[in-house]
Amino acid sequence: MRQNSALGMIIAVVVLIAVLAGGYVYFSKERANQPNDPSLIEPTALPIPNVRVLEAATDIDANKLIGSDLEQYFNVVEVQPTEVTPDDVLEAEFFSAVQGKVTTSSILGGERIKKSAFRNAGIAEKLPTPEPGAESPKAYNLFVSDIGGIVAEGNSIDIVGSYSLEQPYLRFGSAADGVVSLVDEKYLDISTHVLAQNVRVLKVVAPPLVSPDGQPTGAAPAAAQPTIEVVVDGAPVQQQPTPEPVFNQGSQWQIVVALTSQQVEILEYTKAKTGSTLNVVVRRADDQDDQIVTTGVTMDLLMRLYGVAQVYAQPNMIVKLLDAPAPPQPPQQPPVVIPFPLPNAPQQQPLPTAVPTQTP
Repeated sequence: MRQNSALGMIIAVVVLIAVLAGGYVYFSKERANQPNDPSLIEPTALPIPNVRVLEAATDIDANKLIGSDLEQYFNVVEVQPTEVTPDDVLEAEFFSAVQGKVTTSSILGGERIKKSAFRNAGIAEKLPTPEPGAESPKAYNLFVSDIGGIVAEGNSIDIVGSYSLEQPYLRFGSAADGVVSLVDEKYLDISTHVLAQNVRVLKVVAPPLVSPDGQPTGAAPAAAQPTIEVVVDGAPVQQQPTPEPVFNQGSQWQIVVALTSQQVEILEYTKAKTGSTLNVVVRRADDQDDQIVTTGVTMDLLMRLYGVAQVYAQPNMIVKLLDAPAPPQPPQQPPVVIPFPLPNAPQQQPLPTAVPTQTP
């Protein structure tokens, strides 16, 4: 009985070893059949999505400036990737390849939009559309000194002119044998006034930079960009911002502006007149409609309207008035009259006392 029990145990151990050996051989073959490199496993193929491109929704004329009206002139269609060429305009490329560009030829409705069908807009295409019944503006080249970098394309500006004036007058000279001599003199003054308002800037060309030794260094570099934090080995690196360009005093800036014919005549006269200057004032982006009425400035107006201290006519001076319209006066403002005595005349009227004039 004890012998049969030992024999059964031996058989059980042999069977267990055989099962373990068979399992080992089976799993070893399965591992041998599988690749060790995960990259060799072929992924499940995904369908390639269609590409969204632009086509003409309607006929588009040649020399047409394209604005931000995507839905007006274009449709977005989906095509197979194999049908797309590098010249096709993708939907995401509208702002960079189409907006603000001009068509080089006519495009029929339903045609695929091509990048080669557009060119950069010139000055003529950038001129603003006039209001109904208003004069169409023209492009005018204006050179202004020392404006720095405050003017950019698309800004609205006011143009200010200043003029050197000569006011002739007679001055009493010496008196001999009862005869008083008169001497011609000139009173020099400056007149300043806003010549044009709400003028659209079409283009700005900065003057070339000049090195300290007087040699030109080329065009002005781009404006300073904000610094971006850079981290090296876990520690931030201090970066220096791009320096703003510095221009020599008196540098001439070229500005192309949109003006009416009358405004062009005024600026041309100002440029041709000796001693005159032009400058510009930049408006806010949302300030493009206000037309401000100003008085202009001369020394006479500063004294009459803004309370600047006046000089009194002296006993030996007579002002020779010009044939010109009277200067503008504030409401309820009487004209300023300064009496003065003539030579050899009775001195009965005292000189006036200065009274400050309220600024309007």
